[in-house]
Amino acid sequence: MQSVYNEIKKNYEIMQENMIYGDSLPFDELIGKIQKLNNKINLIDY
Repeated sequence: MQSVYNEIKKNYEIMQENMIYGDSLPFDELIGKIQKLNNKINLIDY
C-alpha cells in the first residue's frame, strides 16, 4: 500500500512541475484536506 502512495505522490509532484500553474498544495497537505472532506461527506445522513 505504501508503494502505491509513493507512486501517486511522485506522479503528483511531476504534475506540479509540468501541468499545474501557480501555487499548489504539497501532496501530504492535499491528501489531508481530501481525508477531512471525505470524513465530512461520510457524516451526512442521507
